[in-house]
Amino acid sequence: MESNTHQENLSHLNDLFAVAQANGALGEFERSFLQQVAKALQIDANWLPIIEKGEQPIAFTPPRHEHNIIPQFHRILLLLFSSEHLPLFEAQMLCKRLALRMGLNLLAVDELLEMLNQQPDDVTQPDKIAAVFKKYYN
Repeated sequence: MESNTHQENLSHLNDLFAVAQANGALGEFERSFLQQVAKALQIDANWLPIIEKGEQPIAFTPPRHEHNIIPQFHRILLLLFSSEHLPLFEAQMLCKRLALRMGLNLLAVDELLEMLNQQPDDVTQPDKIAAVFKKYYN
């Protein structure tokens, strides 16, 4: 399985910052989450304030393969719905826009959002997310 490129990881971190700042503020949980993701993606910590402040444009660069996109989408879901400051409808619309840009199946995304509303713990499990996308795989 190929790993994401540095540019794809920067793009993903940029998307995560956009999600975290959607309510106009960056809380401690979001900041900690973003630091952990950056570390996991091997993004130098010096990039965090640059991305946060939008000091350098970062081109939207999703991975080429769906098996690399799904873990990114999973992190977006975790971040989006851990914030109690963003209204549910707004969070769902942001989630759908990002999923569409990433090239994900919107039927799968709708099912995941419904799961999130009914059984939030299911969406924190990567295997359950993968199963939903597999169900809609073309």
